[in-house]
Amino acid sequence: MHSILPGLLRYMKDELPDLKANLIEGTNQRIFDKIDENRVDFGFVPNAFIPDGLSSLTVYTENYMLILPKEHRIDKANLSSLKDCAEENWILHPKPEGSGYMEEILKIITDHGFHPKIVHRSPNTSSVLRLVEAGLGIAMMGKSTLKGYDTLNIKSIELADLPNQLDMKLVWKTERKRELEPYLNFLRLYLEI
Repeated sequence: MHSILPGLLRYMKDELPDLKANLIEGTNQRIFDKIDENRVDFGFVPNAFIPDGLSSLTVYTENYMLILPKEHRIDKANLSSLKDCAEENWILHPKPEGSGYMEEILKIITDHGFHPKIVHRSPNTSSVLRLVEAGLGIAMMGKSTLKGYDTLNIKSIELADLPNQLDMKLVWKTERKRELEPYLNFLRLYLEI
């Protein structure tokens, strides 16, 4: 939503004016369920473990960002590793659901030798960032999620040294590939994948 969908929906409106497009937001699992039920044709999911019966293409890969209140003591100059955040309060998305996004973030954190002290959870990026801005904790998200939030009183540190990156995928139901092929080609062309 922060990098692809607004432009894609505008492009679809211009290039395929008769195509009806609806936007449904939710967890990876919710998107998978909607695709499986044939209620959604395509989905964009971060760090997803793609279930059997679905196919995917990687749209982009990006670094994670550590997101902190603007006046937080940790900054780019003094962050040596995520372990420096072991005593911090964390604001994260909902508990892992077995589909990848939060599992990857929690794995990155625990690979640095600690379990995060999670004080708030929200599925909404805007809510997470507002809670960080209020000084209630820190967060970790993909780089593109910060687009459009430059007026918030937060700072971010790109975690470019991590071996893990956020992997955004386009997914669809494998058995519908033939039916969806014209739209998949349209998406490939727009996304340059």
